[in-house]
Amino acid sequence: MSAIGRWVWATVLGGLVWSLIPWRREGPLAAVRWAAALGTVAAAAGWLAAAAAHAVALLRGAGAAAGVARGLRAVVTVGVPVVLTVGAVAAWRRNGRPAPAFRPTPEQLACAARLESSVQRLAGDIGERHAWGRPEALEAAARWIEDQFRAAGLEPWREVFEFPFEGALLRAANVVAEISGRKGPGEIVLVGAHYDTAPGTPGANDNASGVAVLLELAARLAGSAPSRTIRLAAFANEEPPFFLTRHMGSEVHAEGLVRRGERVALMISLETMGWFSEAPRSQTYPSPLLYFVYPHRGDFIALVGTPRAAGALGRAARRMAAACNVPARWAALPPLVPGVAWSDHWPFARRSIPAFMVTDTAPFRYPWYHHPDDLPPRLRYDRLAAVADGVEAMVRAEAGAGGIEVGGRSP
Repeated sequence: MSAIGRWVWATVLGGLVWSLIPWRREGPLAAVRWAAALGTVAAAAGWLAAAAAHAVALLRGAGAAAGVARGLRAVVTVGVPVVLTVGAVAAWRRNGRPAPAFRPTPEQLACAARLESSVQRLAGDIGERHAWGRPEALEAAARWIEDQFRAAGLEPWREVFEFPFEGALLRAANVVAEISGRKGPGEIVLVGAHYDTAPGTPGANDNASGVAVLLELAARLAGSAPSRTIRLAAFANEEPPFFLTRHMGSEVHAEGLVRRGERVALMISLETMGWFSEAPRSQTYPSPLLYFVYPHRGDFIALVGTPRAAGALGRAARRMAAACNVPARWAALPPLVPGVAWSDHWPFARRSIPAFMVTDTAPFRYPWYHHPDDLPPRLRYDRLAAVADGVEAMVRAEAGAGGIEVGGRSP
């Protein structure tokens, strides 16, 4: 293998190591990831140096024809890595720029107060909530969510399920409400958010923020007459130790959909949505390649799903951009990329239902992810209100529920 080939492979392998090692902010794995990143940069520099040396060697020699041929080879040898490097640097610099200044509307400020009140109720008053350690708190949250659905004019029901845990049989419930569609209940746009927390955290951002937006949607959409049924679901058991098991509330609901033969046109998961930062390098990613595509500041909202959902993601991003004054970026990535399957959309996506999550990217941005300090004052409620406008626009378009200005609310 040539020197250039060896450096190219070193660059690729360094990037793969970075991408495949589980993401952590600190600890041995974080050190390995940073070592892989530095190795990747060093290998890329070696690639350029080897290409330059190879070009010089090619230009040495006698004969006009041979000189022309060697000159062309030298241009290709040096030109390709130079063009790639210049393009990468330009993309890096572009993605480091801040988004336009955010200016909330009066309607968004009013919505922000409602969202903050909801987050305070779940994360401040009720606090940590899960079936296996704090079942009373989880039940209090479920009852409160039911009350909010009823206040919006909807009639909620519970999807109760049992599951084993450490020798005991526990119980949890999804809380569900619907706005019936003119085409009948068999064609559904499903919006979900989990209301449980990880152990040891009050879960303001993860995921009282998602539940707050879900309830805001209920109030805004309750009076609409959509073509497709809009189903709003608050899921239990998304967090460990039930994460990615058959005991997740969203997994139970997805299995029930298939069993009942219901058709879901789209599933949107509202996941950890409320923290934004204009600080440089406040956004991280599970792969170094993503830094060349997406912003380096955590001042945007992300729409993330698998390649199967690419069409729905593109449509949703366009609709969100038209209705939301927070920048939106979308990504259709393989589920092996860390983070892509980390929410309630995954049980639906793996059943070939178009599904994605709306998120601030959780641990790749939020410093208090799964932390005791995930508290209501941390969130940026004015921006969360803008995101609620964008989600409403997406749902109205997919469900055929037009006729009311986005951001409007029943008195």
